[in-house]
Amino acid sequence: MSKKIKLSELGSLFNGMDVEALEGVTIEGDIDLEMDASGGLNPQLAYALGHETARIARHLTNISQFMR
Repeated sequence: MSKKIKLSELGSLFNGMDVEALEGVTIEGDIDLEMDASGGLNPQLAYALGHETARIARHLTNISQFMR
């Protein structure tokens, strides 16, 4: 049975533990972005969202490499 937690809670699970590796762990999730479509998307906002999404992806990649 899977346990649902927020990404922000993931790091706190390992506080005070001497963890070398995790085996048999699967992290799955969905990211939902809701935006108001009236008036179009501001190009500066689109750039900022893309930049932040890339940072999130790098963070998730680092977490997955840590858990190998």
